[in-house]
This record gives sequence, C-alpha cells and structure tokens, in this order.
Amino acid sequence: MTSTSMITVAIAVVVGSLSFSQAQKPNFSGTWLLVAPAEAAVQPPGQEETITQTDTTITFGHPSEGGSHQKVCGLDGQERESNIAGVKLRCRGTWEGRKLVLSERTINAPSTASGSTETITRIHLDENGSLVMEIPNSPGGPAKLVWRKR
Repeated sequence: MTSTSMITVAIAVVVGSLSFSQAQKPNFSGTWLLVAPAEAAVQPPGQEETITQTDTTITFGHPSEGGSHQKVCGLDGQERESNIAGVKLRCRGTWEGRKLVLSERTINAPSTASGSTETITRIHLDENGSLVMEIPNSPGGPAKLVWRKR
C-alpha cells in the first residue's frame, strides 16, 4: 500500500469515527415525569418537564404559577440567557461522551445581593431509557433525579 493510500485510509477512519461519535449523542426531547427524586426539596415528585433539543440548543420547561418556566442552554459553545422569575440564568452545555454537562450561572436579580452561582448538571439516559440528572453541587447538597418519558 502506498503512503498516499495509507493517509487516505487514516483520514477515512478518523472522519468515520467522528461521524459515529456525533451520532451517539442522545436527543433528550420529550415530556418527562419525575419519578425518583433523591431530595424532595430539589423538585416535587410528579413534576413534569418538557425538553426540546436541537443541534444548537436544549430547552427545559415546566408549568408553574403565573406561567411556565423555560431555561435555554447552548449546545454550540455559546451561552444562552433565560429569565425565570426575575433571575437571569446563563447556560451552556458540553458533551462528555453520551452525557450532556450543563454549566448554569445564576446572575442575581438587582434587588438581591450581588454575585452569581454556578450549578453543574450531568444528564444521560440510563439502561432503562430513563433520563437521569446528577447535580453534584445543588444548593441542598448533591442530587440525583430520575425522569420517565411520558
């Protein structure tokens, strides 16, 4: 085999591997029902969450008093800003294999103390097809939420 042929084969293997890894990223879109909260203070059991995922964003939403809450996170390297109950959130996601890691910064409202907090959430589908959210630095301590697709 000539060196040109070997280079062509090597490039094809790399491109094929990249395409395969891109295809392995799960799409979390759907309506999910919270079935196993580790900490009831994090979210109430039975909470419903609707997720819409595109190539560039993932949006989380649920009904609440006075309207619905929606948080948008960028999947294209860009932070997206949301406003929930007067609090600004900036969120960006990165992939670690088949897990989506969300980095969310809460920018305090002008009426509160200055500063911001950051929360990391790791999302994946388990072997049963349930959506698992692991939040190691949740304000109430580490949390693991399990959601079943509706």
